[in-house]
Amino acid sequence: MKLTPIYAAVFGLFSCAASAQSAHQHGVAELFFAASGEELEIEIHSPADNFLGFEHAPVNEQQHKILDDAKKQAAQGMSLFSFAGGECELEEVTQHWGSLDQADSEHKDHDHHDHAAHDEHKGHDDHDHAAHASHEDVRLTYHFHCHHLDELKSFDLELFKLFPRMEKIQVQGASERGQVAFDVTPAQNKVNL
Repeated sequence: MKLTPIYAAVFGLFSCAASAQSAHQHGVAELFFAASGEELEIEIHSPADNFLGFEHAPVNEQQHKILDDAKKQAAQGMSLFSFAGGECELEEVTQHWGSLDQADSEHKDHDHHDHAAHDEHKGHDDHDHAAHASHEDVRLTYHFHCHHLDELKSFDLELFKLFPRMEKIQVQGASERGQVAFDVTPAQNKVNL
């Protein structure tokens, strides 16, 4: 993170507060942003259900495909946010899918032509499903370099179109204009800085 210390600290406080206070609620996600100088950082915390429709380790090919597709969509940061000014370019994306990351990498390592290995993997998935029946959260971080950040007044969240299970995003942010906190929905998806 290349943000100035004051905004980095504010962003860190937002993230810590979210981790400590956020209730795991399907349909609801949290977005934190910090903007300073020419840097904009956006972090999204969400139940995996909002992206996938499930929160356990994938148990079949269809669920593995859903997870792979969600990761690919989440990596396309410029399609998730529509910026009004600022000339922002995506520099880095970090994705954390909790235990789903491990389950997906294990899936890719298995040889599905070997039925014995597949049956063993299926048994492993069933165990994971029971072990991870609790709620799984996803954390996505996007770092943008904005050539004219002072001209960025707002950005629209396109997440609702790509992930229709998301019904509301609770936004908190800090920029040189001050701090903000409000909710956005599919009908009102603009984040004003």
